[in-house]
Amino acid sequence: MKKLLFTFVAALAAAAGLAFALDNQCAIGNFYVNHPFSYMVTQPEGYGVNKIVYKDVEIGATFKNKRNMIFVRATPVSEEHKAEPFDEYVKMAGQSELAMGTKLKEIQPITTARNDVIYRTVWSSWHDDDVKRVPGYIHLQPQKIAVPKETTIYYLPVSKRVRYQGEFVKAISIAWTCQEDCDEVAKTAGKIALSYQSADKCETFFDFADSGKIFEEELGNDVIVELPSNPTTGYTWQFKDFDREAYQVKESGFTTPSEDSGSGAGGLQWWDIKFLKPGKYTLNLEYARSWEKGAPEKTFKLTFNILPKTAEPAK
Repeated sequence: MKKLLFTFVAALAAAAGLAFALDNQCAIGNFYVNHPFSYMVTQPEGYGVNKIVYKDVEIGATFKNKRNMIFVRATPVSEEHKAEPFDEYVKMAGQSELAMGTKLKEIQPITTARNDVIYRTVWSSWHDDDVKRVPGYIHLQPQKIAVPKETTIYYLPVSKRVRYQGEFVKAISIAWTCQEDCDEVAKTAGKIALSYQSADKCETFFDFADSGKIFEEELGNDVIVELPSNPTTGYTWQFKDFDREAYQVKESGFTTPSEDSGSGAGGLQWWDIKFLKPGKYTLNLEYARSWEKGAPEKTFKLTFNILPKTAEPAK
């Protein structure tokens, strides 16, 4: 039976400095999860997270501490670059992210532990010595320009076809600004990039905080639902109005924070769910005691728009 890693186990491993990697499985724990574009990256220690939302679409997040910020966000691309190979696209992408006159200095493909190929790009930017040689910008005062001589941006591929600002999203970019410990911030950004997990290489996790929301998933992608539970109290989660023609539970179970948890400890009740056909479906669960009548203690409702599976490109 396939093994599952859950929040408690992953959090304990992270505290111990360990890393887990299972084929076709999303590790979870201290991760930022983006559902619209179906990817996960680790949330760095010591950084808070602010989601970036534009016109009701969560396009990414800003990881921020007192002096530094790391940006992880969707990067839309014009129609002319939509079909362009990813390695060719990243060669020009930074020019739209940065100021005019930026030039690509270095491009480095990196294979992650999950065999996703991401790109580290280094761009040379204007600095004081260049200002007098840039036509149309002679009037700028060199001492007022605060652009570093080199800027690094990571580009991560997006497998889920989602549009943002009317344009196709081809990549997730990772960039940063710093006021102190800049070398350390650069290393942290690199670790975030390497932790990237794409939609076609992992399952997507949902928890109690997602109740009442609507998500899009492609047919064929499993979803994992995890809900806090304590069976020793008599309460368990049960499906209400289960639609066997629309979805099935491949596996289910219960996990506790650690193997040495005492009797009566709470944990997570979980379900590995596979949708069987495209359409709009709602998962309804109730947390109640089977022998008690009346309203349940808690309810959970999660709606999915299941999209047809994207055809594989012709070879």
